[in-house]
Amino acid sequence: YIWLPTNLGVFRWNRKRGQEKEFLNYTVENGFPSNENNAHGGVVDSKKRIWFSTHRGLAVLDPAVDIPPNKSEPFVYIEEVIRDGKLIPINNGQRIELEASPERIYFKFTALSYKYPEAVEFKIRLNGFDSPDEWLEPLGQNRFVEYTKLPPGDYDFHVIACNNDGVWNFKGASFKFRIKSRFYQTLEFKLIVWLAILGLFWVFYRFRIHQQKMSRKRLESMVESRTRELKEAQAQLVHQGKMALLGEMAAGVAHEMNNPANYIYGNADFLQKYISDIKKVLLEYMKLDLPLDHKINLMRKELSLDEKIDELGDMVNYVKEGSVRISEIVKNLRFFVGKDHLEFSEMDVHENLETSLSLLQNKIKNRIEIIRKFETIPLIEGSSSQLNQVFMNLLSNAADAISGNGEIVIETGLKDSSTIRIRISDSGSGIIQSNLDKVFEPFFTTKTNHGMGLGLSISKRVIEEHNGKISVESIENQGTTFIIELPTMQEGRDFES
Repeated sequence: YIWLPTNLGVFRWNRKRGQEKEFLNYTVENGFPSNENNAHGGVVDSKKRIWFSTHRGLAVLDPAVDIPPNKSEPFVYIEEVIRDGKLIPINNGQRIELEASPERIYFKFTALSYKYPEAVEFKIRLNGFDSPDEWLEPLGQNRFVEYTKLPPGDYDFHVIACNNDGVWNFKGASFKFRIKSRFYQTLEFKLIVWLAILGLFWVFYRFRIHQQKMSRKRLESMVESRTRELKEAQAQLVHQGKMALLGEMAAGVAHEMNNPANYIYGNADFLQKYISDIKKVLLEYMKLDLPLDHKINLMRKELSLDEKIDELGDMVNYVKEGSVRISEIVKNLRFFVGKDHLEFSEMDVHENLETSLSLLQNKIKNRIEIIRKFETIPLIEGSSSQLNQVFMNLLSNAADAISGNGEIVIETGLKDSSTIRIRISDSGSGIIQSNLDKVFEPFFTTKTNHGMGLGLSISKRVIEEHNGKISVESIENQGTTFIIELPTMQEGRDFES
């Protein structure tokens, strides 16, 4: 040992490291008259006693007799555990459960060492929070320690102590406790949160994929729509070109046919009169009882002269009917190419419908029932002759579609305050679906024995000239309905009173 007298007592330095402290301090508590020494040294006598000079006289110390080493381990125990101002009962060896999220946990501890208790030193460690390989020393001579805001988990507070001679009680004392988790601090809750986050990411991912698919579909739909519009525009341009060429051809044909038709019709009356006169003369000759040459009689019989004389009048009538038909065709062609001017006046739709029905009596009598469902409608402004032609076309087509007995229903009424609606329905054979879009095209017809296919095209043209609309609904083998909508007033037109 090396002995060092100081103003704080005499220190003994143990140069060998072991269980004992390296430095021990001897003061008045050990029997010294004073802690202050006059000289920086001491004297060893023949009996190996050490003499020190203090302010209050000499002090003699026999290391072998007077200061026996303290071999007793201090008894360590924990006095108090306080959580947020509330005292926690200490159950030795049993783990205590504490409520979640403590603000402060306070540990107070001590050790019993009857020889020089002031020299007892402590080391502490909170297993589960502090490093498992390191002991901490309380500040100063404090015999307490405080931890704040400990997270949930299992903890073991351990305190050890040594006496004045450095003898350690490594077993010390411990306090085991568990801090409960709040519901949001539990593993289950964290797992649920992670699963929810993953679920949200999955939903977001699927939503983005769905958005991309919908965007792609919209884009494809737009491309398809634009492509269809371009094809329709192209087809319309081609159709317009064809119609323009067709119009020119129709105008030329109408012009070339008009003059011969007028010539034939104009001379048919004269031809009929001349033939009538010749027929009268021949009949008078035939009444005379004159001897005729045998050759003439034979020729009269071979040529069936009597029958041919009777048929001459019918043949002239056929010529006149043919010329009238040609004139109608020319008129339709001229209207189709826009050569005729429409004259508008106030007209009664019901009266025009009745006129058209009266002209078709031969076609509909005794086999087709006409059902009228007329509502009160105002007079309209339009071309009576052209609308009569429309009604005639629709009613005639309806009659032609009924092979045997059937019915035609004519309905009139108001669509709104400024528009009337006319529906002409038949119980005929109907129109196949593939032909519905073609019925208003020029020269399209399903009739094999008559008709040029201009009736419905001209009807559509007339209705459009009246700022109206015409449409068709049909079910094969059940019948067809044509719907006409016409404004009651025409804007910007010259009218006849």
